[in-house]
Parts: sequence; structure tokens; C-alpha cells
Amino acid sequence: MNEGVCFHEIIYDKKGSPVDYLITDCNPAYESIIGLKRHEVIGQKASEVYGAGEPPYLSTYAKVAETGEQTYFETYFPPFDKYFKISAISPEKGKFVTIFNDITEYKNLKDDLQRTINEFNYLFDSMEDALFVGDLEGNILDVNETAVKRLGYSKQELLSMNIKDIDELYDEDGINDNILNLPENGKQKFESVHITNNGTRIPVEINSNLIKYKEKTAVLSVVRNITDRKNAEKLIQRKIQEQKALLSSTPAYVYLKDSKLNYLTANDAFCKVVGFSIENIKGKNDFDFLPEKEAEKYRSDDTSVMESRKPIYNLEEKYTTSEGEIRWALTSKVPYFDTEGNVIGIVGSSLDITERKRMYEKLERAEYEKRALLNSTSEIVVYHDLEGKILWCNKAATKFTGLNCRDMIGQYCYKLLYNKSEICDNCPIYEIVKTGKHYEETVTFTNKILNVKKDPVRNTSGDIIGIITVTNDITDRVKTEEKIEKYAEELEKINIELEHRVRKQTEDIINAERTRELELHHRIKNNLQVISSLLSLQSEKFTDDEVKDAFIDTQNRVKSMSLVHNKLYQTKGLENVNSKDYIEDLVDHLVGLYGGSNITIKIDVQDIYFGIDTIIPLGMIITELLSNSLKYAFFDDEQGEVYIGLYRNEEGNYKLIVADNGKGFSEDIDIEEPNTLGLQLVNSLVDQINGDFEAETINGTKFVIEFNN
Repeated sequence: MNEGVCFHEIIYDKKGSPVDYLITDCNPAYESIIGLKRHEVIGQKASEVYGAGEPPYLSTYAKVAETGEQTYFETYFPPFDKYFKISAISPEKGKFVTIFNDITEYKNLKDDLQRTINEFNYLFDSMEDALFVGDLEGNILDVNETAVKRLGYSKQELLSMNIKDIDELYDEDGINDNILNLPENGKQKFESVHITNNGTRIPVEINSNLIKYKEKTAVLSVVRNITDRKNAEKLIQRKIQEQKALLSSTPAYVYLKDSKLNYLTANDAFCKVVGFSIENIKGKNDFDFLPEKEAEKYRSDDTSVMESRKPIYNLEEKYTTSEGEIRWALTSKVPYFDTEGNVIGIVGSSLDITERKRMYEKLERAEYEKRALLNSTSEIVVYHDLEGKILWCNKAATKFTGLNCRDMIGQYCYKLLYNKSEICDNCPIYEIVKTGKHYEETVTFTNKILNVKKDPVRNTSGDIIGIITVTNDITDRVKTEEKIEKYAEELEKINIELEHRVRKQTEDIINAERTRELELHHRIKNNLQVISSLLSLQSEKFTDDEVKDAFIDTQNRVKSMSLVHNKLYQTKGLENVNSKDYIEDLVDHLVGLYGGSNITIKIDVQDIYFGIDTIIPLGMIITELLSNSLKYAFFDDEQGEVYIGLYRNEEGNYKLIVADNGKGFSEDIDIEEPNTLGLQLVNSLVDQINGDFEAETINGTKFVIEFNN
């Protein structure tokens, strides 16, 4: 017997309600179907045997035991993960017998078959790909829902059409040949373009196979819309071009290596530095263009990345260019994975940091030199942050505090210097941060006097980033200054007394000297006047007019010298004579001597002071030239004008001009080599004052003498 048979008895509670049932007997088929031994279940409650928490199907079995009505049903029993077909009968009231079969395999086969049918139908209509079934002539025999929706035709319309009605390339590129060759090749894969009901063109990929359809040979075509793929291919191509442009424009060296560490590709910057073109870099390795040690180092790094499957970032390393120049690069390398997560190479990028490296080296050297310089000075130098915390200090600071630099860094000055727990009132650091201005003060301790200077430190943007404090121990200097101040006061008193004495003695000496010089000028003037008088008396004894005129000229020359000494005596001066006053007196004398009421004298002389060595020759020159104009320039009673000018020009030289508008020089007078005493004397006197002498005879006579005092 193949059916399992099991005998049961209902268990009731005190109210007469069924609560469980007892297994009283079973056949061997029960053991094989259920998997429990007979002796394990006889006399046991169903709830305990089947482990379901409550007895299975209690209400159904209780009804059979009460009414005696037979029942049967199919069910799935979770505790045993099996399907059963069960028939229940009651031999007597309160008892029932179950006869059952294991239909799990049948149930599964039936379910699988139905599921397969359902899944096929579902897949056929729900596939994203369109499905076409057609005969070998291209007539459409069946389509799925996707084909209907995609092409915009009803299913009935499509079943009345031929494939060439919707395939734009059917008669081109051998697509129809592909279909005709299916019996020989068995399957074909190709691309084409389908046209929808509204004329839209859709790129498609077609996979065609021969099948049996309703006992006839037919063609099953799986048609995939590859619009997205085509667009993606265009996008990928554009992205590739963009990436190539991007990689070509970046200064970094970017490259891709395969699992054997041969180059697959690289950007322009990398190829340029190693001396290969992009086309020729493929298949090369580091040993083809780098020194052996460098190549071994790079290979070791690459191998480490591939084996560890972990990237390395920002590795500073040397590299040699194709021209043999050694430079520095900042390199990162990451593993290159395939779609299954296998490492199939590495991607690397290197940025040339040679200039930055050199700059850092310069900064390090400058930092070293700065530290050496600051540590060599006796000044206490401390660098604070904006809160006053010490960030750096020199050796002089450690010597002053008795702490090493490491212990001072991170401390605050109010703690180190004043042993305070809080910041000092009116702390200058905050004022400097606020105003950005220099601060300086003198701080006095018990036995020290310090000059403290604080200045803001700015970055390249002008923002204050710290405070530098420079402190000098000025104790000795202050004490020395106090001594010097005391000595200075004493010296001041002594100097005042000495100055008083020296001033009095000097004044006495100057007065005596001045008196002597004035007396000398007075005597010279008197002697010159005596000489002039003698010449005047002597000239009266001669009847020859030429001799007489010669004496008068000499008398005038003596008079001009006498006037100088008279001026010096009158002004009480010892050195200089006012040229304007002197010339005016000299002109008055000569005009009075020679007459000439018909001649106008125009004097244009600046207030210039000359020493005796200049004023005497200058006066004699004027005497000679003016006397000549008064005597010879004009006819009797002829109206005329004589101009005398003296001024300082822009070059700093002095210019004397004596001019008249008379009849000019006689033709027998040579200005360059004169034969008259007067002009010879003028030339000599001009040389004496280191001057130049010019004469013009246009519209009268004009003498120009330029000299430097």
C-alpha cells in the first residue's frame, strides 16, 4: 500500500471543545512519507509530533469525527515542506482516520509547467526587445507587445505586413541576403533601421534564428532598440575626445599601464617629457626611456599598487627627462580594475614640482639663515599668534627666561614674564591686531630695563597673521645715558663759562684788528688823495694837452682806488664793498671832472658785494671806459647816452657792460691789440679778474666784460 494511513482520537477540554488529537496507530507508508518512526508517534499528541504549535487541520478533523462525514483536500504542510492529498473518515464518533499521498513532486511539476507557460507569455510580451516571427519570405506571422508599442501599429496590422514594410535597409547592405542565408548559417546578427507608423526612424540590432513555428520553418528575430546605445556611442566618442583634449591640456603627466606594466596610452605632456609620441608609447615600459635605477623604483611602486590593490598618493620622486635633466614630480598611482574587480593595470599621474621644490629649498635655506641670524643677535626675538601665544623664539629669549625654546612655545608672555594667569590689562597685542600700528615701550624690572618693540606680521594679502616682538636689554645704555646726561650738565656749565670768556677775548681781538684795518684804509685813502693832488698840481705846469690829459687820466685811476678804501672805511667793513654805491660815486666824480651836461648816464647795477681784489680792478675798468666815452664818444654839445650795467647771469657769472651811442671807435684802433694805454690797461685789468673782454662798434661803442668772482 502506497498511501499513508494514520489513526487518531480527538482530545476535548472540560467544556467539550476539541483542543488536540492523539495518534493511536499508523502504517509503514506513514513512516516513509512523514519520516517519523511508528514508536515515536503512537500515543503522542499531534501538536507535539508535528511541531506546528497547534494540531494541524483540527477543526476539519473534529468535524469528521463528530459527524462521520468523509472529506478530502489538497494542502501544503510547511513543517515538512510537502504537498499532501488527504482523505479523512470516521470509524466511530470521536475518532478519525487519515489516508494521504505525497503529491509534492506532481504539484511542483504542474506548477513549473504553468509557471513556464506564464513566464514565456509574460516574457514574450514584456520583453524590452521586440520579437518578430516571420516566414522565409519576410511575411510577419507573430509579434510581441513591445513591437506593437514601438512601431505604433496594431498587432493585426503588423500581421498583415512584410518585414520590408518596416525595415528601411531591407533591400540594402545585404540584409535580405542575411535572411535568405539563414537556412545555411542557422543564425544572423546585423544592424538596421525600423520605421514607425509616424515615420520615426529607430536604429536596431537584429538577432535572427530559425525555429519551428506551427510545424513550419520560421524566422524568430529579436529586435533591440539601440538608440540609447548609438547615442551612448556618440557620447562616449565625444567624451573620449573631451578627455583627450583635457588630458592634452593638463600639465600633469597622465598614463595607463597594463598588468605587465607596459604603457597602453599617455597624454601629450608625458610623451613629450619621455621623448615618445602618443602612437609609439604603447607597448613601451619604463626601462625603455628611464635610467635603470629609476625604472626599477617605478616598477617596484607599480607592483606594490597592483598587489595591495591600494593606491599611493602624493609620492615625491625624481625623474629624468629625455634630455637628461633631473627633475621632481608629485606622483599618485591607483589600481586599474576590470568589470569583475580584477586588477589589470595601474593609472598614474605625476605633476612636475621642480620649481616648487626649488622654492621650498630656498625657503628652507632662508628659514635656516633667518634662525641663524636671529639666534646670533643679542636682541630677544619672539613671534606670537594673534592671541599672544608664543610660536617661535630665539636663543636670546631662552637665555633671558632660563627656559628652552620647546618649553616656551605655546606659552603666553603674561605667564612667563609676570607669572599671571590672565592677560594683562591694555595688552598691546590686541591693539596692534586692531590698528596694525607699531608699538614701543620701555619696561622696568627690578634689575633690568628693557626696550620692547612690537610690529604686526602680514601675509601677501596684507592680513595680519602674527606679532613679532623685539626686546633689547638697555640697562647699561640707560645708566650710561644718565651718566652722560649728568656729565653734559656739568660740561654745559663749563662751556657757558668758557664761551663767555672766549667771546669777550674774541671781541677784544676783533675790535683791535678792525681798528687797525680801518686805520690802514684811512691812511691808504689819504695817501692816494695826496698822490691825486700832486698829479693835479703837476699837470698844471704842462702846456701840452696830451701830457696834461695823461696826468688827468692817471689822477682818475688813483681816485677810483681811493674811493674803494674810503667805502671800506665808511662802512666799517673789512672785506666787501657794495658795488652799486661805489659805481654811483665813481660816475659822479668822472662826470663832474669831464663835464658833459649833454650826456645822460644810465646806471643799472645790482646790489653785489665784492672784495677789494675785485672791486679795485673793476673800478679802474669803469674809469677807463667811461672816461673814454665822456671825452671821445660825442661831438661838442651833441646829445648822447652812456649805459653802465652790472648783474649776475643764470650761469652764476658776473657781467659788466659799458656802452654809448656815440660815434664809435676810430678806424686805426685795434681792439684785439690796442696801442693806447687805456685799452691796454683794460685788457690787463680784465685778466686780473679772470674775465673775458668783448667790444662792439655798431651804433656806438659797447664793452662787455664777463668774469667770475
